[in-house]
Amino acid sequence: MSSDAHAPPAWSDSPWWEQSMYQENTGFTLPEIRQRIGTLRRHLTSDWTRRAEGAGVSSPILPFLHGQGLSPFTALMSFSRTLGAAEQANNFARKFRDLIGPASHATLFEMEVAEILHRADWWIDFPIAVASPTADIHAHKNAVCIGIECKRLLTARAETWAQALSAAVIGTIGAESALDHAGIDVVFDPSIADLSFEGRDAWNHGIVDEIRERIATVVQELTRSGTTTARVRIDGVGEVIFAPSHTSLRGSVGGIPLSAQTRVRRIVTNAVLDARAQLQDVPLGVVAIQALFPPPFAMLDLVLRGMLRSDSEVLGNIGIVTVLPPVVLFAKIEPLVWENPVLQGRRDLQLVVADVRSALSRGALIPASS
Repeated sequence: MSSDAHAPPAWSDSPWWEQSMYQENTGFTLPEIRQRIGTLRRHLTSDWTRRAEGAGVSSPILPFLHGQGLSPFTALMSFSRTLGAAEQANNFARKFRDLIGPASHATLFEMEVAEILHRADWWIDFPIAVASPTADIHAHKNAVCIGIECKRLLTARAETWAQALSAAVIGTIGAESALDHAGIDVVFDPSIADLSFEGRDAWNHGIVDEIRERIATVVQELTRSGTTTARVRIDGVGEVIFAPSHTSLRGSVGGIPLSAQTRVRRIVTNAVLDARAQLQDVPLGVVAIQALFPPPFAMLDLVLRGMLRSDSEVLGNIGIVTVLPPVVLFAKIEPLVWENPVLQGRRDLQLVVADVRSALSRGALIPASS
């Protein structure tokens, strides 16, 4: 093990999160902030940071460690709470290792889902993968056992492009803006995905940097002008929106929405039906799906009920389908929780539904003090 495996990480050298603006705009107290940063320091050490930076793949955490502003602040508070809950689960150490490398985004989402159940007093286990299909999470409470399969629908070209842009822009929003005076949103145009080139990573990185710099220029100009409410159009990119801090308490980056029909079809085909095999050996299955833009609940309900009308066993033992936006968007986009009508009346389903809805209503993923 490296000699600095547990050394204080460089990202924590300057405690910018202790500025009073963060307490005023988020409701956190200084002791709460310090406690959560302490949790991050314990896990995201200098050794961890160096290995994550050298992994050669994008990280869901690193962009926030190197930024300042309300968006990085709220993300760090959320990461801390997620890690604090996940570290109490069985096999956490093995799961934590996957926060570095190609599975890092999926691993963080699994930990976030585990946090939802942990907040409702479920005992969590990250099962070790074996030859046969296995759920990502096992949870137990009051003699009830469930399996949760976590799916991320963020691999389409448009959504991947939005994610890369988001990581680049987040730091810019925090560093360039007077976030004690204004909140900032960046909403990309749907056509922006067409600016990426297949197999040309260097070009794509350069384009991302160019977009980031143009957004930074707009933010700088608006900040210098003292403007707190404005909408600025960047041709070919999207719109930068300034709003008073009480309206938008943190900078955020909007992705590229697909049609509602496309989103439902992808959820059903790539997540729900694909999860059946992993959940076949548990008494009750839950499918947790991360999507930039959850579809309308009524449309998802229509399609799933229509499938059950033709074949009542098409979903197997899947009792709940929940669609969750990424943490950085969670405060603005409502999650979806769908119950399988074929299994209604089961005690275990009623318990899980009640606990999931309660945890989500209390902001299990929103980085707020609780």
